[in-house]
Formats: sequence, C-alpha cells, structure tokens
Amino acid sequence: MRRHVILFFFIVFVSLRTINAQQFTLSLDKDSMLIGDHLLMTLSLTYNNGEQGYLPQLLDSVLLFDLIETYPIDTLENTISQRILMTQFSEGLYEVGQFPALIRRGNGDIDTFYSNILNLVVNTVEADTSQAFKPIKTVKSIPFPWKEFLKKVALILIPILLILALIIWHFVRKKKLILFPEKPKTMLDHYDDALDNLSKLESQKLWQNEQTKEYYLGLSEILREYLEGRFGVNAMESTTDEIKEELFLQDGLKNKVCEILSQADLAKFAKFKPYGEENIRMMKMAKDFVKHTKPKPIKETDAK
Repeated sequence: MRRHVILFFFIVFVSLRTINAQQFTLSLDKDSMLIGDHLLMTLSLTYNNGEQGYLPQLLDSVLLFDLIETYPIDTLENTISQRILMTQFSEGLYEVGQFPALIRRGNGDIDTFYSNILNLVVNTVEADTSQAFKPIKTVKSIPFPWKEFLKKVALILIPILLILALIIWHFVRKKKLILFPEKPKTMLDHYDDALDNLSKLESQKLWQNEQTKEYYLGLSEILREYLEGRFGVNAMESTTDEIKEELFLQDGLKNKVCEILSQADLAKFAKFKPYGEENIRMMKMAKDFVKHTKPKPIKETDAK
C-alpha cells in the first residue's frame, strides 16, 4: 500500500513539472490605452529539453489591432519570446489572446498550446463640450521651397553644363565648330584693314632696328591679303610672277605692287638690305597702291 502511495505522488510530481515546463503565456504592458496609443504585447513559450517551440505569426486580421512593428524572436534555454508593437483606433473592450503555439516533441509528435486571454480597454478622448465649437480653419498655402528646388536643379544642371562645355571646348580646339561665325568681309573692309595694318607696320620701326627682313615680310603679307580680298587673286599661295599674270589692273598699278613684292622677295631670300630711303619709298608705294584701288561703296539701288 505504501509503495502505491509513493508511486502516485511521484507520477503527480513529474506531471506537474512537465506542465510547468510547457507554458505559452501572453502579457501586455498596460490594461487600458487611448485610441492611437502604442501597446506592447509579449508572447513567451517554454518547452522541455529535446523539444522545439514555434510561436504564431500574427496578422492584423487575427489580432484585430494594427501592427506597428514585430521584433525578432529572442531565444533562451528552453524558452522563445517575441515582442509585438501595435495600436488601436476604435474604442471598446477587447479580449487579447487564445493564440496557438506549437511544440515538437522528441519523438516527432506535435502538440498545440493556447495562450491566456487578457482584457484591454481602449478609451477615446472626451470632447470638451463646455467650450464653443470653432469653425474649420481654411487651408493654408505652403510657400514653394525655392532653395531646395534650386539645389536639386543645380545638382542636375551643373554636370550637364560641364559636359556641354567640355564638348564645345573640344570642337573649338579642333576647329570643327565655329561658335560665332564672322561676318564676311566686303572689299571696303579689306581696304580699311590694309591701310590700318600698313600704318601699324610703319609704327613698329622694324627696319630702323635692324629688322629689315621682318619689315618686308609684313609688307608682303599685308599686300597679298589685300589682293586676295580686293581682287580675288590667290596671292598668298602664288609667286610674284603668277600674281602679275592673274592681276587685271592698269600697268602702272600692277607694276607698282609687283615691285614691292619683288623687293620683299629679295629681302626674304637673298638677304638683301635696302637703304633707309628705299624702305620709306616701299611703304609710300604700298599705301598709294591701296588708296588708288579703293573700291566704290555699294549703294542700295545698285544692290537691287
């Protein structure tokens, strides 16, 4: 008889340990809240050695609450727990709980455990009826955020403008792109340029400073450019004899300009150094030739 009593209490003790070791509990950080307030719920499942526990995956439709955040599961020895942050926007009395959890036994069997149930009161904010109702405020217009807008535009436009600038610089450098095309020169423009350039050359006093070659090089270049612009002769690439054949002018004018060009050829190639009076005479002849070949201005009636 005594043995039966001892065996009975031993079975009860082991059963109580097993029940206590397997618990699925639910707790709330408050039992009442205002609508829109945050509520923290904690689920905790305890199981025996050699077993595995699984917490439920709760959704808004199951909780009847709006989930804000579900925190990662914490694992301790024979215990797993999880915190869930949620809220509610409807007042009333709510029952929270009776959620299912699973425990897999060592032999592979699966048992279901249900959590406890807790009551939660959700209160609304009471309106102060002692105060007079105020009209609805009108919609306020928000000023346009120009600073932020310009910053964003600048972040987009500045790289684009830099790329365009690099492309333009590349083509300008390669002489493939003319940004500001020059207006075609008229005969009068070539006439004015020739006289201005001759005056500048004269003011440099090159032959007076033992730079006779440079003086005649400048004189020849000015006259050749003028012949090309004024008469359409390919003077820059032609010899003096070729210019003489292509140039259709009175013999006096033609001989005058060819004499200057021939004198310049001698100074360039034969190291010929004329005297000072000769240099002065060449400049006077060049200016006289340009002045005597001045083109007539085109009138509007003539252009029509």
